[in-house]
Amino acid sequence: MLRAIKAGGVVYLAVPDKRYTFDVDRPVTNFRHLENDFLNDPEISKKIHFEEWVERVKKIKDEKVKKNRVFELMNMDYSIHFHV
Repeated sequence: MLRAIKAGGVVYLAVPDKRYTFDVDRPVTNFRHLENDFLNDPEISKKIHFEEWVERVKKIKDEKVKKNRVFELMNMDYSIHFHV
């Protein structure tokens, strides 16, 4: 954004409040995690993101079912947002 905006320009962001979305039960992503994904290969934490999403959004608690669903979603390159 800062690269594209003109000097003196304004950036408006509309960011959903997680309390009113399907992310309600997901923890807020801390800065260190964001920084690590930015500085390093974000693929490193991809599986962790899917595991969290399957458990917290899809409410799958059974470890075997969760593992299988994570595998399926990752193989189909299912689109989730990784950070909250």
